[in-house]
Amino acid sequence: NGALIDSKNANPTHAYWLMLLWNYIMGTDVYNTTLTCPDNNPMCLDNVRSYAFSGKGGGGKVLFVLNHHSAQSFNLSCTWDIGATSYDLFQLTRGNATDTNLYLNSVPLVYTGNGISGFPSITPLILQPTDEIVLLPESITFLIRNI
Repeated sequence: NGALIDSKNANPTHAYWLMLLWNYIMGTDVYNTTLTCPDNNPMCLDNVRSYAFSGKGGGGKVLFVLNHHSAQSFNLSCTWDIGATSYDLFQLTRGNATDTNLYLNSVPLVYTGNGISGFPSITPLILQPTDEIVLLPESITFLIRNI
């Protein structure tokens, strides 16, 4: 329904967590991106979307990638990694069919209801330029290039 707070239990919704990450990470400049898939894989081309933005405060660049496929993972490689010392990865995924949680880098995003201290820590997974980046099924990935 697009609400940020669940009216039944006052917990943050999936839209809330996405908005929180977006506001924490994304700048206002937009860059051109081109998505190429190994062997022009039609499943990849039909289900993966990529966008590039400046980082918050104009620093760095952020790749925002959506994998819409419900069951297939795809590997990501970046052509803008020249000069990168590391990447910060924030990847949002859903649980299984009976799990209503949203996960950030495999950690559930759960508000415990204890005021500001009830929010989970929002920390990236630090990757090296040679590390494999996997776009999990039904994921939203923010990849920040650190120089």
